[in-house]
Amino acid sequence: MFISCSVLGCKSRTERKICGITFHSFPFNTVTKSKWLEATGRQNWQPTKYSKICSIHFNADAFIFTKKLYY
Repeated sequence: MFISCSVLGCKSRTERKICGITFHSFPFNTVTKSKWLEATGRQNWQPTKYSKICSIHFNADAFIFTKKLYY
């Protein structure tokens, strides 16, 4: 099973193994989640627990690195 990016028109998926691209789950915070939903370009769509957005759609300074994981 592969993961694909939820952004409308994005062709990123894990099976393509493009170096440096990571996939990120939608946040629980409602304000941040609303911004992510808007960024997908989809109307009347709600993400599932499997929905992801790839790192191509974020600036490098948008990531917070911790010891356990980054998002």
